[in-house]
Order: sequence, then C-alpha cells, then structure tokens
Amino acid sequence: MPEKIPKINTVIDTPSRIGECPVWSAEEQALYWVDILEPAIHRLEFATGARTHWRMPSAIGSFGLREQGGAVVALRTGFHLFDFATGSLQFLLDPEAEQTENRFNDGKVSPDGRFFAGTMHDVPDRQPVAALYRLDPD
Repeated sequence: MPEKIPKINTVIDTPSRIGECPVWSAEEQALYWVDILEPAIHRLEFATGARTHWRMPSAIGSFGLREQGGAVVALRTGFHLFDFATGSLQFLLDPEAEQTENRFNDGKVSPDGRFFAGTMHDVPDRQPVAALYRLDPD
C-alpha cells in the first residue's frame, strides 16, 4: 500500500526575508514567529485571523514566551525582555559583545522554563566562533 503523502498548507502568506522560530501559544490560540532580517516578531490569532507585528531594533534570531507575559528575545545586541503591550525592550546582557560579527540565531524554551539560544558568525566566510547559551527564568 502506498504511503500517504501529508498535505502541506500555507498558514499565512506574508512576505518574509527569513521567517523562523515559530512559537505556538495554546493559551492565546496564536502563532508567533520572527523575520530575522526585517527584524520583527509576528503574531497570527487563529480565531479571528488578526495579524500583529512588533519591529525590533536589530536582527532577531529567536524568542520565547514568558509565563508572566511578554517574551525573552535574542537580538544581535544580546538578550532582552520584551513587553508586547508597550513594545518596550529591557536589555539583560550580551554574552558576545566582543564578537561584533556574531548574532543570535535559533532558540527555544525548555519545559522547565530555561531559554536556550545559539549564536552564529554572520559573515560570508563563517568561522567556528559561535556558542550556545542558557538563560534561566526569573
């Protein structure tokens, strides 16, 4: 019997330069994702189709939703806390401030609430100078 081919659907047709880091909020029934190079966090509310986006000041690699609201974001400039209601960013730290050619890339929240994010050497001739970081919850 031939294997059934899964159906693939476009969730939202939105122009992105690099769309990554999909994060589902079960509580909100909403999908979040980032556009790394047109730095923004995007949100799609499934029940209404409402779309929202928040511009970021520099390339965003990833983010994670926080239990108490808002998000932790990994920007080119380091880790920040983001408030969706006000659009404000609070700088936490930049573990690679001296690595000016690096930026944060992919990241995820673990089941225990820790945010893991990796960096990458963001130049054409990439070198092995990146790292993986863990940010513990409040």
